[in-house]
Amino acid sequence: METLTPDIYWQAVTAIMALLMWSPHIVWLIKQEGLGPALMDANHALQVKPMWAKRSQKAHDNATANLAAFAVLGRILMDQGYTVSDLRPHSASFPPRLIR
Repeated sequence: METLTPDIYWQAVTAIMALLMWSPHIVWLIKQEGLGPALMDANHALQVKPMWAKRSQKAHDNATANLAAFAVLGRILMDQGYTVSDLRPHSASFPPRLIR
């Protein structure tokens, strides 16, 4: 069984965070529109009135777009044998380099 590397751990935490950012927006939509219309609103056709719900929706959209790109990049680097686990914030080499 493989151990959970810090790279995979933080990627999983980011994915969970992206899921949680969706929650306030969808709960508000369910209260306003009902369960069916709220869950079928993939293209954001329903009008969202409160600013906090709009911010929640935009944060979720941004996080999922970035997560998808970095998940693929991270997987490619891991398959090639690279790791960023050994990087230290105050290392002598700047900018940080990938360690093989």
